[in-house]
Amino acid sequence: MFVSYRRDDPDSVKAFLYEKLARLLPEYEIFRDQQSISPASDYQAALIDAVLSASLVVVMIDDAWYLRWSRDPESGAVVDDANDWVFREIQTAIHHNVTVLPIVIYPSHEPRRNEIPPSIEELACRQAVVYHPIPDPDGSAIKVVDAVRRLLSKDGSPVDKWTRRALALLLVFLVAWGASWFSNREDLGVEQERFDKELEAIRLSAPAPTRHHPANAIVVSTLGQPDYSQLLILGDERFWDLRGFRQVKPDLPPLQSAVELTRYLRIIKRADVKEIRFEARTSGAEVIIECTSHPALATEYIAEATTVVAGETLKVRQVSINVADIPVGHELPITLHATYWDSLQSPAEWWLGAIGYPGSDYVRMLIVFPHDKPYKQYRLDSAPNSREKAVAFSGRSLVLSDRTQNALLWQIPKPTLGHVFRLSWDW
Repeated sequence: MFVSYRRDDPDSVKAFLYEKLARLLPEYEIFRDQQSISPASDYQAALIDAVLSASLVVVMIDDAWYLRWSRDPESGAVVDDANDWVFREIQTAIHHNVTVLPIVIYPSHEPRRNEIPPSIEELACRQAVVYHPIPDPDGSAIKVVDAVRRLLSKDGSPVDKWTRRALALLLVFLVAWGASWFSNREDLGVEQERFDKELEAIRLSAPAPTRHHPANAIVVSTLGQPDYSQLLILGDERFWDLRGFRQVKPDLPPLQSAVELTRYLRIIKRADVKEIRFEARTSGAEVIIECTSHPALATEYIAEATTVVAGETLKVRQVSINVADIPVGHELPITLHATYWDSLQSPAEWWLGAIGYPGSDYVRMLIVFPHDKPYKQYRLDSAPNSREKAVAFSGRSLVLSDRTQNALLWQIPKPTLGHVFRLSWDW
């Protein structure tokens, strides 16, 4: 449970309520910033992580709570303010479907839409629990605790934390087993139909490879590894368009064969990072990477030096996206496009992959092959990291193909952090 409150308000009543919650609900973990964040920790990342991992966010509201909202200087209307951490906590919880319970400290009142920022006006629709500090603070506090307990335990009965963890593990197993069984039977037809419609839409458009680097591209000697430690990458969808693939003829100029990658990502900033970088590497003639969702915020970097991975010499390019103005905790959809020129020319290169990121809900890879070059067979492999040998993937996933073997879809739910997932094929 996460407790949201205004630290600069008079604190005695809220401290009393927090003490009651902690003492009467010992089976639950309760997060309150001053008590739960270690000294020298990144408090912004800690707050966002705590909200996202909570099953319940309790918002303590008194009269002073309303006075701290930012207002438009002309109209006086309450406005969103990314610098207000109470606003960020509530916005993050609502946006990610975390249950939010307003606890109103009498004589204050339940929030009205015109009294709170627009992005969290849904809070005005949540049924509140009222705490009466006078005349019976203990009796009223017990009623508040009971309401919280019912929300946390769902059925109204307390469950010790070890039992809840055992039940959670059992539930994970049953859901994994049940989802796999169901997907193999009834639901597979629905997914196949959706997949076929997606392919139909793709085939209505022609490939659109990029031949030139952006005008603002910057050439540097080397490039470091992108750092994703302060990000949550919730979803990573990759569409590989191989329809422009050709076998390169050595007597012709380069840039004959185009393989395109379009990535759709859902990202949350866990801390106040200024930029996000994504990388593309190739053993082919060239690779060009762009951010098509935020072109005005993006810069491509071209490394003069190559890098060697597993004995293979690779060109390295990165795109940097300026996210300084994106609030911490805000979900940011990003679309990337990369064109790999003259790659996949030998059987050793006939594979495409993805990696598991922190907090990812899924990884999805869709490959569309040239209409005159269907795949003969495919393999699904995984490895703990890029340095270790990949072995046959044995986890739960969804795999779909079209009848002509011109397309493959592989979707992995909850991919393991740092693991590499490879889809390889034979032509």
